[in-house]
Amino acid sequence: MCFPAKFKFDLRQMVEIGISGEIGEVKAQGKWATGNTAYQVLYQASNGTAQERWFDEVDLDAVEDDRYPGCPVYGQRELPPGAVVTE
Repeated sequence: MCFPAKFKFDLRQMVEIGISGEIGEVKAQGKWATGNTAYQVLYQASNGTAQERWFDEVDLDAVEDDRYPGCPVYGQRELPPGAVVTE
């Protein structure tokens, strides 16, 4: 029986890079034979450039909405037609 790999962070989930505090979106997930889990994150670096790099799971933290503690935040580039954002 085969079980799918379980990941701490979902694709498109927003994460904070622990060492720099920069926030980005998970674009890919990887689980290596050594047991290490890594995530490719797209983020804006402190110099304003877009960066896409791999980070170990232990170096990332989930971004949460203060209004909904414990709930992850996901990236969204465009809203579907007719969608409305409310506070």
